[in-house]
Amino acid sequence: MEIMCEIYPKEKAIVEVTYGLYSEYEKGRPYWNHKLCNKAADELWQKCSHLVSQGFMYWSNKQIIQ
Repeated sequence: MEIMCEIYPKEKAIVEVTYGLYSEYEKGRPYWNHKLCNKAADELWQKCSHLVSQGFMYWSNKQIIQ
């Protein structure tokens, strides 16, 4: 079964992105998990990368094998 991107539904999802506030993630509290294509993952990364680099956000990419 092919998984489609949550942002661009005509594109095939190739990465599962998990992200959230690092302090909350450590406590097992809410974080977000999305299945995205490269374009959507790159756009989200551009919005979050400065917070990840400063240690405020947790970010993980996992390749989706279909």
